[in-house]
Amino acid sequence: METWNEQQPAQQHPNVSSAPFRALIVDDDEDFFRIFELTMLSTHELDHIQLDWCETYEAGLKALKYNAYDLAFLDYNIGEKTGLDLLTELQRTLLTPLPPVIMLTMCKERALEQEALHKGVSDFLLKSDLSKGTLERSVRHSMIRHHVVQNLSQSQERYALATEGSNDGLWDWNLVTDDAYFSDRWMKMIGCEGESFTHISEWFSRVHPEDQVRLVEEIEAHISGNTSAFELEYRVQVEDNSYRWMLGRGKAVRDAAGQAYRMVGWQSDTSSRVTSYDSLTHLPNANIFQERVQRALSRQKSDSEYVFAVLSVHFDNLKTLQTSFGSNNEGVLLKQVARRLERRLRHLDVFVQRMYPKKSGASTLAQVDGDEFAVLLHDVRTEECALKIAKRLQKQLEYPFELDGQLVHCRVSIGIRVCYDFAEQPINLLRDADTAMRKAKTLGKQSGHSIALVSYPGMYEEVQTKIYMEQALYQAISNEEFVLYYQPIVCLQTQQLHGVEALIRWQHPTMGFCSPDEFIPLAEDIGLSVPLGEWVMSQACRQLNEWHRTIDPNLTMSINLSAQQLAAPRLLPKVQSILEETRVDPNKLHFEVTESSLIKNEAIVIEVLQTLRDMGIRIHIDDFGTGYSSLSRLSQLPLDALKIDKSFTQSLGNKEEDKSVAHLILHLAEKLNLYTIAEGIETEDQEDFYQVTSCQFGQGYLYSRPLDAQSLTSWIHQHIPRRYRNTPLSNKLLPSLA
Repeated sequence: METWNEQQPAQQHPNVSSAPFRALIVDDDEDFFRIFELTMLSTHELDHIQLDWCETYEAGLKALKYNAYDLAFLDYNIGEKTGLDLLTELQRTLLTPLPPVIMLTMCKERALEQEALHKGVSDFLLKSDLSKGTLERSVRHSMIRHHVVQNLSQSQERYALATEGSNDGLWDWNLVTDDAYFSDRWMKMIGCEGESFTHISEWFSRVHPEDQVRLVEEIEAHISGNTSAFELEYRVQVEDNSYRWMLGRGKAVRDAAGQAYRMVGWQSDTSSRVTSYDSLTHLPNANIFQERVQRALSRQKSDSEYVFAVLSVHFDNLKTLQTSFGSNNEGVLLKQVARRLERRLRHLDVFVQRMYPKKSGASTLAQVDGDEFAVLLHDVRTEECALKIAKRLQKQLEYPFELDGQLVHCRVSIGIRVCYDFAEQPINLLRDADTAMRKAKTLGKQSGHSIALVSYPGMYEEVQTKIYMEQALYQAISNEEFVLYYQPIVCLQTQQLHGVEALIRWQHPTMGFCSPDEFIPLAEDIGLSVPLGEWVMSQACRQLNEWHRTIDPNLTMSINLSAQQLAAPRLLPKVQSILEETRVDPNKLHFEVTESSLIKNEAIVIEVLQTLRDMGIRIHIDDFGTGYSSLSRLSQLPLDALKIDKSFTQSLGNKEEDKSVAHLILHLAEKLNLYTIAEGIETEDQEDFYQVTSCQFGQGYLYSRPLDAQSLTSWIHQHIPRRYRNTPLSNKLLPSLA
């Protein structure tokens, strides 16, 4: 076998001399070359390759200098020199790119492999492990890897020209080796001008710890094919160890099989736009969200099949929970909500990708208000698809969150606006989704279905009215628009005044008096029930103190407690503070709670009620008979009285069956040693019924409508004989429970 020299070409395989693909093997062992040649010829995928052989280091050096080869096999030991020496010399002297190089070795050494890969070797092949399979695999792997590295090297020059004068920093990531190129502008953005990063980990390690997981998730989602592009806002540590906000975008390059082998992108410094992102959750705000929606609308102009949806996601009781658990926990819960939303949306992106493989991009999540989020979903195609996604999202969000060592549940309402028409405006789409969300909140209370589509005329106007009421309600406390009215509670046997119930009223400057049935549920929705309840408690105790001094020291005051107040940790200290401030005798206070407020967190509620009772305050169940209290539950509660709901009083008629429910309640109270108060007494017949039973007290229009403090004072003077006021006999003639 002749060796290659300058006057004579290297040995060629006679059967494939006209083939376009050329390979060279440099090995000083002719016997191994013959075995190698036969293996290649017997491998179907490689039998088209024209194979040349050089026996010496010098011949191999000249062959690679003066011939264009598509692949080279270099023996590690070539006489007194090595294949790495040959590769290094070629890299130093050649002006043209080298072909992919496969190193032939007798044994596997980790240190050698690392050195060789660093110098540009594409793969290793053990001589003792030579077979058709290992040879074919090594050739295929080396060609792919070389293609990636070559494109990366060629791109760097293009990037340098493209980015000159640009504010974006470019990066190019070899997914096979994890080597990376970062442009000069990229390095300058992080304060490392003049330095050079060569590995992708040098980028990831500088990302803020709170953003690293999201960065990896977004990139993995794109590499896996679940999104059409990578895009994320994150923080990067700069030279002075502070962090700057960056917007990263990128796209994977894929082979014929769809496997990503390279990813390229750019990074923009968005620190000047930091106000467009929430400082706590790091989510985009409404302005950024509208920009993304506008981008989707632009896409719709050129793609008639592209349909997207805007979701408005509201955590109905988030503000209430934050108020109940104190300001220190506000950020904790909000961050948990934001992170769970992000994670669930990533899963939903995969779900949509399975239904519609041509996915346009990752969902966009934004925080448009304190407890309201917006979602942009791509490729939803139909309203049914949008509803299915929203239901999956809602189901995951209703699992409990941990707050201050307790598990708390958030009620979630979702509104959906599917967009088929690119002529829409982003602000209108967001408004429509918000309108549907508010309608969903109402539907949730009525039927439990708290997801809605914009689906009927008049929905926007209906919801706008509710929004106006919410805003007015926020201002009502500071504007002192709330007043307390009081309704008398009388002893059925003596007709003497026993106490009063404090009832809040809202006197709006333009709407006039607003019904409690309208604004009380609204206050609960927007988290105002706790501060509103505390205001009622304070004002009622002040008025009771005044009546004790001027009219009757035995008069009692009944005050309603909402479910949110019972769940608020600050309830007990607030009650104690008000009692000390107003100097009211706690034995004259009656707190009324509904059956429904006792169902959730029952153990905690019982503990709170027992503490209040230990302070001397009496506990009543209001509207009894309309809830789901069982006999066993009632016997465990620290109670003093049952208030019979007015619906049972108003249904009293001549038929005996109409009176049976009231009789049952009275019998139950008697067995539990509780006294009773009948609500809604409007006629003498109703009063007569209760007077001949075991019911002790009555309340209703037969005695008086709710009155303001001044009017009720006059009413008291007219209905209580003067000789009984402020005398020891008042305990007998004006019965109390003391």
